[in-house]
Amino acid sequence: ADVDVSERELARRQQRFISLLRVTHRLINVAGLVLVGIWVLLDIPGVRSVSNSLILAGGALLGALAFVFQGFLRDFVTGLVMLLEDRYAIGDWIEVDGVQGEVVDVGLFSTQIRCLDQRINIVDNSSILQMRNATKLRSGSLITFLISHRQSDLAVVFSTLSDVIETFKDDPIWGDRLIGEPILRGVKRISALGVHMQVLLITRAGEQWATEREFQRLA
Repeated sequence: ADVDVSERELARRQQRFISLLRVTHRLINVAGLVLVGIWVLLDIPGVRSVSNSLILAGGALLGALAFVFQGFLRDFVTGLVMLLEDRYAIGDWIEVDGVQGEVVDVGLFSTQIRCLDQRINIVDNSSILQMRNATKLRSGSLITFLISHRQSDLAVVFSTLSDVIETFKDDPIWGDRLIGEPILRGVKRISALGVHMQVLLITRAGEQWATEREFQRLA
């Protein structure tokens, strides 16, 4: 509740706390099972008095198991690194290998993503080589308008878009969803279809789609 921390940062901390808490509970469960297994193993008659050769053999067996299950270990370590670096958290909208959706669960070995069609995609943590996070602290939308070549006076287009920007940012509903003023980036490129002009909207996390639709409606 530090007054020097912004509201967006506090919300992000809470979002990250939920993800870390869920993973921590699972780690505690796994650690508990391992400790119980070791305790039961040591309670077997004769196990405590095993020779050094058997201990070395057990170490070799553990090394072999680690080699066999190296994929699971890689998923586990990668998942912990992603959480500690805050690359994503439960509730974020991410894109991985062309799959877009909301993170609904962060596991020890995989991440569950719910797409727009409500399907759940389960992605192994180690397979996430490149990821895009659309809702970390803030969101944005780069809107491209196609202006016909029949409109030869681009100053009219600039003036119209500037008026729309002023109206949009002064709106009590939509202006509150913006973090900063919309930016008229101007001409992006010229193609056979017309002149491509862009407007950048920087919004609160998760508000980019609604604000983009409303801005396009006004324009």
